[in-house]
This record gives sequence, C-alpha cells and structure tokens, in this order.
Amino acid sequence: MSLVTSASYVYAGTETGEILIYDLETYQFKESLPGHNGSIFSLLLTSCAATPTKPSHNLLVSAASDSLIKVWSLSTLSELYTIYSYYDIGDIFSLAWSQDYQTLYFGAQNASIQWIKLHGDATEAGTKQDPSGLPSVRFDKFFDSTGPGGKLSPQQHAIKLKRSSSSSRSSFTDLTKAGLRRESPGPFQTSGSPLVNERLLSSTENDGTNDSAVAVDGDVSSVFSFVNDSTDSFNANSNDSSLLEVLRSNIVRFAHNGYIHSMLVTKTVSTNNGLDVLVSGAGDGTVKIWNLNKGSTLHLLRSLELENSIMSMIRGTDSFLYCGLTNGQVVMYDIDTSQVLRVDTQESSDVMALCAVGESVFKGTAGLVQKWDPSKYCRSEWKAHNGLTLAMAFSSYKSNPVLISGGNDATIALWDINNTVKTASEIPSLGPLSISPPTATPNLTSSPSVAEPLTNNVVALDNDNMIQTLTEFVSYKTISGYDFRHWSDNRRCATYLRSLLNHFGASSQLLAVHPNGNPIVYGCFSGIDSGNNSKKSRILFYGHYDVITASRSDKWETDPFDLTAIDGYLYGRGVSDNKGPILAAIFAVAELFQSSKLQNDVVFLFEGEEECGSTGFSETILKNKELIGNIDWIILSNSYWLDDTTPCLNYGLRGIINACITVSSDKPDLHSGVHGGVHREPTVDMVNLLAKLTSDDGKILIPQFDDSVRPVDAEEDKLYEAITRTPGVLEDKETLMRKWRYPSMTIHGINASGPGNTTVIPASVSASISFRIVPDQDIEQIKKSVQDYLEGSFLKFRSSNKLSVNFSHEAEPWLGDPTNKPFQILRRALRNEWQVEPLFIREGGSIPVVRVLEKIFDAPAAQLPCGQASDHAHLDNERLRITNFFKTRNVFKQAFTELCKD
Repeated sequence: MSLVTSASYVYAGTETGEILIYDLETYQFKESLPGHNGSIFSLLLTSCAATPTKPSHNLLVSAASDSLIKVWSLSTLSELYTIYSYYDIGDIFSLAWSQDYQTLYFGAQNASIQWIKLHGDATEAGTKQDPSGLPSVRFDKFFDSTGPGGKLSPQQHAIKLKRSSSSSRSSFTDLTKAGLRRESPGPFQTSGSPLVNERLLSSTENDGTNDSAVAVDGDVSSVFSFVNDSTDSFNANSNDSSLLEVLRSNIVRFAHNGYIHSMLVTKTVSTNNGLDVLVSGAGDGTVKIWNLNKGSTLHLLRSLELENSIMSMIRGTDSFLYCGLTNGQVVMYDIDTSQVLRVDTQESSDVMALCAVGESVFKGTAGLVQKWDPSKYCRSEWKAHNGLTLAMAFSSYKSNPVLISGGNDATIALWDINNTVKTASEIPSLGPLSISPPTATPNLTSSPSVAEPLTNNVVALDNDNMIQTLTEFVSYKTISGYDFRHWSDNRRCATYLRSLLNHFGASSQLLAVHPNGNPIVYGCFSGIDSGNNSKKSRILFYGHYDVITASRSDKWETDPFDLTAIDGYLYGRGVSDNKGPILAAIFAVAELFQSSKLQNDVVFLFEGEEECGSTGFSETILKNKELIGNIDWIILSNSYWLDDTTPCLNYGLRGIINACITVSSDKPDLHSGVHGGVHREPTVDMVNLLAKLTSDDGKILIPQFDDSVRPVDAEEDKLYEAITRTPGVLEDKETLMRKWRYPSMTIHGINASGPGNTTVIPASVSASISFRIVPDQDIEQIKKSVQDYLEGSFLKFRSSNKLSVNFSHEAEPWLGDPTNKPFQILRRALRNEWQVEPLFIREGGSIPVVRVLEKIFDAPAAQLPCGQASDHAHLDNERLRITNFFKTRNVFKQAFTELCKD
C-alpha cells in the first residue's frame, strides 16, 4: 500500500496493518512492526530537530485506515506515540512533514487537513496514558446507541468494558491491538467525548517510563516523547508510548470536497527565500497550495481544478509538480507560475503512484511502470506486478539508482534503472535532510522530490566565472515555439536565471506568461541610498533566454549546447543571441552592487518567447507594471556590429507585417490530364496576383505605401557618411539606407495543396509575404491598403476562385535618439574601452518588444550590440569573441554607473 526508503532499508506498509522492513543489500526481510488495525496508506521518514537537552531523533511515521498515525523510533523500532484526531475522520491517506517547522500534516477521508507540531524540550510537563479518546473506544452517537429495550450488541458490550478499564494504567497499545475499530465512524465527536488535549497533566501522573514530558503549547500541540536511542537498530523492545490528540484549532475540516489522497511540503522558488507551502490533492480533482504560516495555520493561496480525481503527486526538478489522475493522465503543473504545462495520457488506468528521479518521472498504473523522459514523452514501460502498482520509491543504494515498486499482488519489486535515467547527473542526492543516528543504524535521507535551484556553480564575479556561468547557461536547450519538447529546458533555464540573480543579491521571481508561454524572469538590483535619490535612475535591461533551433546533425562543428572555446571565440547556440550579452549585463551590475557602487536601480526582464514573436509579453508586463516600477531608461543588447572591427550603437529597427494570401477553388485537387484548361486554376491566379505587388524594376505598387516615410535630414546623413568612411565597410550609403531606413516587401514562399506531383491542379494555393516598415508608417493603414489593393486586383481577374488575406504577426518600427543621454554615455564607454569612435547604425530586422517597452513605461531605449557581424546568429556555428564578451561587461558597468537622472 505504501513504500519509503532510507539509505539501506525499504519500509513497506501493508493491507494488514504491518510495516515490513527489508535490507537493500541482501534483499532479506528484516523486521515487522505490527502497529495498525487497517491498511497503511502512507509512510514517511523524517527527523525531529535537536533541542538543548535532546539530540535529533530519527522517525518513521505511518498512517492507516484505523484513523491513527503511529510514530516510531528508527533506532529502536519502538512506538513513540500515537496521534489521533478530535473528530472521526475515517481513513488517513496522506502524510507530509515540514522540517523547518517540525510539523506533521495529514489528509483524511473526511476531507480534512490536520497538523501537529513535534519537538522535544526539557521544560515540558508530563502526561498520562489515557486511551479513552481513541477512535476505537470513544462514544459514537450512531454506533453506540442502545437497541430496543436498552440492549447492547456483543461488540458494543466489549467496547463498554474497554472504556471502563481505560482509567487503569494498562498500556493503550493493547487496546489499539484489540481490533475494536469502527468500520464506519460517524462524522462528528459527540458532546460527551473526552477532550484529552484540553487537559494539562502534571508530571506526577507519569506512568513511570523514562519518557519526557508532554504539554499543550499555545494553539499548537507541541509534544514529543523520547526513548533511549543507544540500542542497536531493529531492537523493538518497548510498547511505552504517548497519546497525542490534534487540537481543534489545527484542523481545516473541509479542505477539499473529497478524500485527500496525496500531500507534500515544498518551497516555491519564485521569490528570494522561497515560500513554505503545503500542496494537497484530492478526489474532488483539485490541487490546493497552502501557505504554512510557520506551522501555525494554513492559508489557501490558490487551487488548480482538474477533470478527474488526484491519486498521487510528486515534486520534480525546479518548480514542477506532477499529478497522477484516475484516468491515466499525468498533469505537469508549474507551482511558481500557476500554469498547466502539459497533460499526458498513455493509457486509462488510474495513476496510483508517481516517482521522480531527476528529470525522469515514473508512473505506476495497472501492473505497469512507465518511464517518461525529460521531454515528457513515454519512452519505456514494463510489467511490474500482477495487479495494481500501488506505491513507488527511489533509492540510490551505493550510488546505484534503484526504483522500488509495490503492488496488490503482495510483492515488492526492485528495478535497476541505471540505463533508464538520462545521465548520472540526473540522479539527485536524496534531499536536504541529514541526520546522524547511532552507528548500527543506516543514515537516512529524505524524499528526492524537492530539487533546490542551481546556485552553487557561480561563486565569484571574475571573467573566468562569467565564462563558466555562460557554459551552464548555453547548456539549456531553450528552443522556443509551439513544440513542447523543450519546455522543460526553458523552465529550468528560467529558474537558473532567477537563482543566479538571487545569488548576486537581486530580488527575483518568475512572471507567468499565459496561457502556456515560457516565464519572464524578473530581477531587481537596488542602488544604494546616497541621501539624494532625486538623481537616482531606474534602468530596465531587456534580454531573452530562448534560442533558435540547432542540431549537431546540421553543419555545426561542435555540439551547439556545449560551449566550446576555439581560437578566442566561444561557440554555442545562443552565445551571441542573446545569452552572452545577458550575462555581461548581469555581471556588470552584480559587481557594482556587491562593491556598494551601484547608484541606480537596475531591473532585468528576460523573456523566453522572443524567437517566436514574444507571445504574451506585453500582457504580462502590463499585469506586473507596478512590480517593475517607473522606468527612466531602457537598455538592450540584441544586435551586432556592422563588421568585425568597429564597435557600434544601434538606434533604429524596422517593423514588420506578416500576411498569408490564399486563392482557393470550390473543386478538389484535379488531374491536369483530365481537367487541364477547363477551370480557372488557383495557382495561375496566385502568380498573376503576386506580380501585381511590384513593378518590373521592383518598386512596391501598393498605393500610398511609402508616402509617409520621412526624408533624410542632415544629421542622419552625417551618420551614414561616417559609416561609409570607415575602413572595412564595403557597402555604400544608398545600400545601407535600403537595408535600414526604407520599407521593403518579401515573398517568402508559395504552398499548394495536393500530393505535389507534376500532374495535379491544386485546389488551393497560399503565399507567405511580409512588409518591413519604417518610422511614420502606420501599421493599420498599411494593412488596409494591402487588403484593398489585393482584393481590387483580384476582382479584375473575373475568376471563379476565392481570395483571402490574413495578417498573422506585426511589430512597430523603432527609432531612438542618438543624441540622448543613454546613447552618449554608451558612446563614451565604448570609446574608452575600444579606443575608437563607435558607429551609429540601424538594422533592417525587428525586435517587437522595444517599442512595446517604450510605450508601456514612457521611457527611451538604447541598444548596445555585443557581437560581431560574423557571429552567425541563427546560423550554424554561432559564436561570440571572448574579447567582445569581456569588454561589453565593462561598457555596461560604466553605463549603469553614469545613467542618473538629469
């Protein structure tokens, strides 16, 4: 029914109420703990923290259908105490433990979540063994009412005798083993029931054992009984234990509208220190996330509604939560951004168990174990049990990864998954818990379900560490788009950036991009308070961590996601566009911040959808505008020099309008040998229509298309003259202007329906076109002119075919002011670093978010190109010169220092 592992042992909870213990080295049965009178649904291993008078204490906790929780000493395998609820709660399905707050949480059949704090302290008062409040012997208004004539059933009579004897000093363990458990407990405790937790018992009432005192600590029951831990492991020698009743103030009675099958305690990673949360999943199909409030109360933060009951949950790497449902689905949910990332279904059997090993997820269903690779596709499955696979656990015994499964065929199976997980680095250490039991007892570690953000690989701010960090950054295959194969890398990379910013001292979090976009990484370094904040600026730096696709099977000479240094260059996908420039800016600001020289606030925004159109970016920024704050300047570094020798500043980009033109017939694809010459063919109409867009010499014929393009003034002409006088620049002024400051039209391709052979008359034909637009051209006016011109031209064909024009993507052009403060500060910094006057250039491409950010924050933007013209961005063998990488950091450092308000 349940499984949990330590470094050397497997603990299995059975349907008969026993806990079976097996040795991982010999696979032999070691010991049995007979503690429950019903199926054991949940097990966990943990430790109670040390106090000034007591050492840390290693625990096994079990929960069962007898409405009880048992806590066992792992050094002696003796029962320390039994925990029960004030209410009749039915089966207890799930357990969770907060190590920080030393609090145990459990979820029950009556849809309640309850908790109790466990710790030891020498000042606590004593307790008395009083079993009268146990679920098996307490009075129940329904089951214990007398029959006709006041008669009692034999079972009721036995219970009455047990109650009458409960005032004696007999061990309550004997009572719990008597089999007197209510099969159908009533929903409420009656008014006549004893309230054990409301009595403070003096030390004189102690039953003579060596157990320490137990007390009621405020509104949280804080009790812990210690036994002698010096005995050897697996020496079950004591039935002395304490009874603990959960306080009514520690109960959320209707936490769900169904059985609470699964719970876990974890931390969010979207804020600096992380928020301690309890995640619960239930039969009502909801996942609820609760703020632990330091173990005192539960506060519901948010919930996720799914279509079917939740049977199992596990925390994966970073902020990923996996939920197993009753219909065979596994739902992947990002706790930090509150997004459902993927829903996978391999078959329809209930997912009773989940286990995460690094990035791999194992799923237990109807006798099967299925493994999902890091891309979340099912790669393998095998027959594990002759029945249901009810529980799974992971152990890294002697550094060998072992998956353990348990089924209702009364078997426990151990599986060598060394060749199943992706790499050795994918196998995690078994969590942050480190405890030190006596020598004879194996060290225990906690569940591998929580993986901390990667921060320990960045320990300094020198250039060597900047390259080391870039190596890690490039290794994430952050390919964006509508292909979900790389969503895991994108999420993990976003978390890595968030952790990196936190490591350097920034406040940072992930901003969700809905519906299913990669998150935006927000980070803020606060400048020092100099006493004159009137000159303090708030600077926004924009970048993107997603990249264009790359494969070693292309023409790459190196692995595109393994940063490689060759002849003074760093090769790797995204090294120039845009991961290298991002790190140069981060390290520049971090150096100023850590040396207390950062005068201005610097906000970082890194998106993960730039290469596929920045979907959802503007909506997310508007939603979080208050968090980002009032911005004075916008800086980005997402372009390249004009050549390989002269540094540049970019002050202009063209905009873009994408359109799809379709000509279709009301007839199907036809054979040209049968129907050729009979009907007007869509392909002929398309060719004639596209020919109408330009003249024979290439001039765009759309009416008023370029009427609003501003003329070249004297100051702009000087910038072009400076460029053409630069040694190594081969293009003349007219060519540069056509590339940068004048609009253009491009036909990207024509697609036809049908099988594509030379005998088919296609039923429909589509053409993809785009218009690069420049400042003062109005997007909506151009779209209307294009639509009207195409429709008017098509009407003249007198064709029976139909025309449609659809606009799919657009971005405004951007034109900065080369004379403003940011550009002039960057110009001086470039000149100081490179000992040459930089060129002011424009580009013919588009970066949609530049104008979006300018309009949202009413702040001017400036762009500092980092790479050279030969960097091969978006092409094979993308690279970045190491010298450019280092010097760009220095330029940013000077700029972020000087960009104060006027």
